[in-house]
Amino acid sequence: MESYFEQIRPFRDEEMGGAIRRIVDNELFSTIVKYIYPDQDVKAYKDKLLNVDSVDGFQKVVMKDVIETLVNRSSEGLSESGFSNLFSDKNYMFIANHRDIFLDAAILQLVLVKYGLKSAQIGFGNNLLKNDFIVDFVKLNKMFCVIRGLKGHAAYRNMQQLSAYLQYVLLEEHDSVWIAQQSGRTKNGKDQTNTAILKMFMLNGNSTFLQCFSAMNVTPIAISYEYEPCDFLKTQEVYLQTQGAYTKRLDEDMQSVLNGIMQPKGHIHLAASPTLTMEELEECNQLREKECFIKLAEIIDEHIHRSYKLWSNNYIAYDLLHHTSQYESHYTQEEKFHFENYMQKGLAALSGDPEELRIIFLKIYASCLD
Repeated sequence: MESYFEQIRPFRDEEMGGAIRRIVDNELFSTIVKYIYPDQDVKAYKDKLLNVDSVDGFQKVVMKDVIETLVNRSSEGLSESGFSNLFSDKNYMFIANHRDIFLDAAILQLVLVKYGLKSAQIGFGNNLLKNDFIVDFVKLNKMFCVIRGLKGHAAYRNMQQLSAYLQYVLLEEHDSVWIAQQSGRTKNGKDQTNTAILKMFMLNGNSTFLQCFSAMNVTPIAISYEYEPCDFLKTQEVYLQTQGAYTKRLDEDMQSVLNGIMQPKGHIHLAASPTLTMEELEECNQLREKECFIKLAEIIDEHIHRSYKLWSNNYIAYDLLHHTSQYESHYTQEEKFHFENYMQKGLAALSGDPEELRIIFLKIYASCLD
């Protein structure tokens, strides 16, 4: 069975040594270390990495500190809720809203380690695997490859493989999994679960709906950024799509990764909703197949929306978008002035109709209130 997953699985413990050696020998290594840790001796840090001999060790010894450093540098602080209700001896299917390519899942790993929970395997699009260095880094970080861009029978076979892999991770390896509720990041501020992803979980065909989803311990995750990662890049992309003029550049995904990491994000909150109950699953199971998955998506969305933390920027954007003062009690005039100034400066650097760009930008922040 394991050979069936060779194309998509992350590294195992016995493969860590060779992968870390390739990472530290790459010319990019010193540059990255100096960016993250300006005062760090590169040779000493290289030796520290070479002593790591397990996947979980890499998360606890290396990535925990890396993500903490990046979050502290680019945010006003990270808070979390709901994780004290999870159990260290259980594995979970974390279905999450998706706002940033790298940080959403990286922050979850950080919080899981903090609470003494199992770190999760992470779904990661093959469109980001641009070179051997990135491939090694991704597979060191418990990321499995989600192959995109396939069509017809090839796409279906790939979804069957991914379905089987998720079942294998959860039920055989007893590991947790993070997967986005939709393919790619939301660009319009609306967090909605794609029923195709839920149906994919059952393509392996070895269990009923109730058996499949109850065994997964489906746990919705909501991440909320005070300042949306890549908000102006998303605004430009959505605008160009409305004009029929959008073509993704070869380096665009990596630019979004770097922008998301470095851009100031204000406060960040990560929330774990309660694991779906048998009662919720049975409510879905009573319906016909199509309606069953629609209902399941609605339940997951409800959990995510309820857990999503609203910031003053969300309320300000809603009032500006709708020309109202409905939520003025949720922000100060100083906060409104700061947000409008931030918006105007960012939009001035974009190409297109200023008013349309403004509306798209505001919707990114305001849609979570609709």
